[in-house]
Amino acid sequence: MSNDSLQAYQKEDETREMDELNKPLLIGTFAMMTTLFIPYWFIWGFGEIELLFLIKLAAGYIMFIILHEILHLVGYLFFGKAKLSEVKLGVLWKQLTPYAHCKIPLRIKAYRISVMLPVVLGILPLLYAFINGDDYWFSIGLFMTIGSLGDFIILWLLRKYPSEVYVQDHVSKIGCIVYTPPS
Repeated sequence: MSNDSLQAYQKEDETREMDELNKPLLIGTFAMMTTLFIPYWFIWGFGEIELLFLIKLAAGYIMFIILHEILHLVGYLFFGKAKLSEVKLGVLWKQLTPYAHCKIPLRIKAYRISVMLPVVLGILPLLYAFINGDDYWFSIGLFMTIGSLGDFIILWLLRKYPSEVYVQDHVSKIGCIVYTPPS
């Protein structure tokens, strides 16, 4: 749907500046690290951290960050029915934040699915690590889960909206513009 066809809809800004989310993201990071690391450590321990492990972890994490954003795009394309020309992948260099952006409004259900798709990149490595005691996959899963906290915030902001609304992704802030139909 185009922005023009939403003229009669009411706009609600559900975006947040990155600075305003620093505290909740820090609390969420601490909570995730505590609730995931402590049980893993009690079950498996954690081996020595060597330089090669850190290099592999950094390379893997970068690849998974890119995959995270690609999964958002896949959601926009397949669930939101956006065209390739209506999506964008980039980096906000000021915050060193990669992003996937949909230039057109989507139904809220398609947007929610698109936001949540990358969560599997945290869950699956964590499951594998907890079953097999693999420190590398535990670390990837932990970092990817923490990296999805912004996505969880978006879902929290959208929790009160019904299925008939449209959502316009914001290109530089966390969140979106919500279009509710006239009453």
